[in-house]
Amino acid sequence: MLIDAYLGFQVGDVVLDRAELAAGTATIKEIHVVPCDWAHGLTGIAVMENGAERFIVQLKKVRPTEEEVETESNVRPLRHRAR
Repeated sequence: MLIDAYLGFQVGDVVLDRAELAAGTATIKEIHVVPCDWAHGLTGIAVMENGAERFIVQLKKVRPTEEEVETESNVRPLRHRAR
């Protein structure tokens, strides 16, 4: 199933793969929800503009899309401070 957003990630977001930090950033082109034995149910897969496919849970957002900055949302990112 093709969707527009999953767990705070949207089509067009620039992301970094946590497992391959040296690979650089990529832009999400599509998000699919697929069955997954590893997740014991459904999970989100991001298809990047360069053709790579990654689990959403292994991505880190680099910068928000312009639409996200302009729209009001009830979702707030967690802020962790170093102590």
